[in-house]
Amino acid sequence: MAIKSDMLDINIKVKLKEYNMEDKKLNRGALYNSTDRIFKGGKINVNGSDQQFLVSEYTNKEGKKKFPIYVNVGYFNINTKKEQGSNQPDVYGNFEFNTFKFKIAGWKQVKKRDDGSELNYLSVSVEFDKEQEKGLDEIEKKLDDKELDDDIPF
Repeated sequence: MAIKSDMLDINIKVKLKEYNMEDKKLNRGALYNSTDRIFKGGKINVNGSDQQFLVSEYTNKEGKKKFPIYVNVGYFNINTKKEQGSNQPDVYGNFEFNTFKFKIAGWKQVKKRDDGSELNYLSVSVEFDKEQEKGLDEIEKKLDDKELDDDIPF
């Protein structure tokens, strides 16, 4: 009988791979120029850990001001070594989400609108961090190899 942990979902990498095959939108998206303005930003200590926060400001369709709160989860880097004509990303980076590490890459895109104007945006792709995936493989193997040796009847 294999030991399973309720606190660590070691099958997340398998689930991510399954979802990737089923949903072409999973771990993909686009970033556009925002009309939001930065309202406030700074560090806030949360449970003993300093976190970088931003508060933006925008006006919704009803004319009411809204102030979403954002927490820094990672960074983008400009790809200064991108070769002309290559499919290398224009930006790349890392971030943490729900305690898991991910890599993110983005490519500059231009889309023609119906009115003839152009929309510049960043097409992004997210993937599970390979180093973390290796660690999960090792944990899964150790858990699968270990037998539960107790007398609890459930």
